[in-house]
Order: sequence, then C-alpha cells, then structure tokens
Amino acid sequence: MQMHVTLDGQPSAAELAANLRRLADLGLIVHITEMDVRIQESQQSLPEKLMAQAEIYRQIFSTCLQSPNCQALITWGLTDRQSWIPGWTGQPDAPLLFDEAGRPKPAYLALLETLQSLYKDY
Repeated sequence: MQMHVTLDGQPSAAELAANLRRLADLGLIVHITEMDVRIQESQQSLPEKLMAQAEIYRQIFSTCLQSPNCQALITWGLTDRQSWIPGWTGQPDAPLLFDEAGRPKPAYLALLETLQSLYKDY
C-alpha cells in the first residue's frame, strides 16, 4: 500500500485496519511503502504541523504493528532534503522522519516511542 498522505488526507486507524483485515482475508501480506506526510497545505504553525505529522506516522505505524499481515512500513526517503515532494509541487515541505540537516523530527520520535512501548520489558 503506497501511503502518500497529507495532514488532512489520511486514512483513519479504523479504515486502515479494515483494509488490512480485508487483505489478510485474501491471504495477502502487506507492506506500507512510500510513506510520507505532506504538511505544505496546512495553515498551522510549523510546530503544530510537525506534531500532527508525528501523530499520523504513529497511528499508521501502530495500526500496521497490530495487523499480523502488515510486515513493513517503508518511508519514501529519510530526510526532508531528499524528498520528491517540493520538486513535484513547487512548494517547500517537510514530509519525512528527519529534517534537512538529518536531525530527528517528532515523527521519528513517535515511531521510536511506539517501538519502545512494545519492547519495554526487554
């Protein structure tokens, strides 16, 4: 499942879980690929955009982890510097887990916290 989404245009956890169940019922393994979360359309402040983006990454990652047939979540790059989105839309954006300088963003921390909560006893 390609997952190019925006702050205002992503599947809910329930919608994604239902799609993952439908695919599981067909015996299919799922990889969420090309994940990025565009923020350029939002009128929020940058910190608000980044927190909303982090929650979307968290929600999609958590839903994938809860679905036995969802075996991978792959982003469409690592840093915002290499994102395809600004070249495609002509607008600056920050859709990935690390900023242009390679520093972790709230989205990265959300994924890390999700994994840490699963493996806190290890």
